[in-house]
Amino acid sequence: MIRLITGTLRGRKLEVPPSKITRPTTDRVRESIFNLLESYLAKKGRSFEELLVLDAFAGSGALGFEALSRGAKHVTFFETAPDALKVLQHNAAHLKLQTSQVKIQRVDATKPSKPKTPATLIFLDPPYGKGLVGQAYKALEKVGWGGPETLFICETSDKEELPEFLQGLVISQRTYGSTIVSFIERQT
Repeated sequence: MIRLITGTLRGRKLEVPPSKITRPTTDRVRESIFNLLESYLAKKGRSFEELLVLDAFAGSGALGFEALSRGAKHVTFFETAPDALKVLQHNAAHLKLQTSQVKIQRVDATKPSKPKTPATLIFLDPPYGKGLVGQAYKALEKVGWGGPETLFICETSDKEELPEFLQGLVISQRTYGSTIVSFIERQT
């Protein structure tokens, strides 16, 4: 079990998939991500309320649900692992979210569906060591998930896992133990 940190859903518990399937972002890292995101949005004159979010390797959905808790307009979740998908659906039902706020899809982020509207925030937190960040980034861009104001937040195990073509787009990077979080602004 993990808890949502702040916002309208603060303190609500989320189930997590079996540890062999996913690696949930720790509370400390999630809190840091959202503190940095809040500062980023303030500098851009934007707010959580206008965010359209894609949680591309959703797992328990903690990153997407935290964004909703803080006021995001809508979150789309991509997940392919059946056990993780069940947990994600359970968490959405448990939180009693409006269907207008959440869309859960059994979709591989490296072979995504085409969106109706680009996301303004995309979380890429794939399994470590499989080179999925770069593959997912390219695939999401190709079908239109990235827009002029899209921010990608990527979690990797080390800097080498972040592909070279993305390293030049990093606007902020933090290390938390063995986890590296990179904020990436897409090229326009």
